[in-house]
Amino acid sequence: MKIVGITPLKNESAFINTYASSITQVCDKVIVLDDGSTDNSIELLEKYDKIEVITLDDNDGWSAKRGKLWDLARDYSATHIIALDADEALTNNTIKNFDTILGKIPSGQRATMHWLPMWKSLHHYRNDNSVWSNSFKDFIIHDDGKVNYNGKWIHEPRLPNNNGTVRIPLELGGVFHFQFSSWSAFQIKQSWYRCLERVRDHTKPIAQINRTYSITLDDGNAIVSEANSGWYENVVTPDLEEIYNSTLWRVEEIKGWIEQYGVEYFNGLNIWHVKEINDLKIKI
Repeated sequence: MKIVGITPLKNESAFINTYASSITQVCDKVIVLDDGSTDNSIELLEKYDKIEVITLDDNDGWSAKRGKLWDLARDYSATHIIALDADEALTNNTIKNFDTILGKIPSGQRATMHWLPMWKSLHHYRNDNSVWSNSFKDFIIHDDGKVNYNGKWIHEPRLPNNNGTVRIPLELGGVFHFQFSSWSAFQIKQSWYRCLERVRDHTKPIAQINRTYSITLDDGNAIVSEANSGWYENVVTPDLEEIYNSTLWRVEEIKGWIEQYGVEYFNGLNIWHVKEINDLKIKI
């Protein structure tokens, strides 16, 4: 077996040590595709011998990230590919049971694992009837060399989804997702996505964009559970202030779009509830 990890990222310095110290424990090789980071993400990644950083070619285009990583993993003759995002980390029981998990994945199929959304906290995950709870995502594939990756320009699937799946129970393993830990950072990120869609496709109705991201707004009804302390053993948790600071580049990018297109172009988007973005309207 040859296990290769794949991750696209841009300016994820707050999560790098959490992510890298986790994925390198189970992979023979990790390929990170950097999309023009301007923070010290790459410097931090270079401390890990198993990680190779590839820079996204401008000619590849936005939609090529996951597909390019898939091709690179195959170039390394991966038998198993694990797709982890930079703001995620494997639970400790995943690392301990990794060989058992791999043994459960038939050739050509994927393993879906419990995706634990750490909710406004580093140690509590959302656990109710919302779309964010009891969610299973594709993280590992046993590549048979026959499945093909078909991406799209935004919110691409992690792995090819035209093959079978095996669900891994949480007692064997799961994946921490820290995107929601800093709620302010999360709202900035989702507002950036709304603006990006508006800029990329001028014909897409604002109401449609808002509907797509409506689930990212705070419904005030979240029920959370404390994560099992055993899951956290040997896991390096990120710092909440660093998470917030690491996403401020998105505010600057939104500022540039507003200066280019005008405030009115974005007026209908659900972005103005975010203080950092509403302040831009006042300044501009």
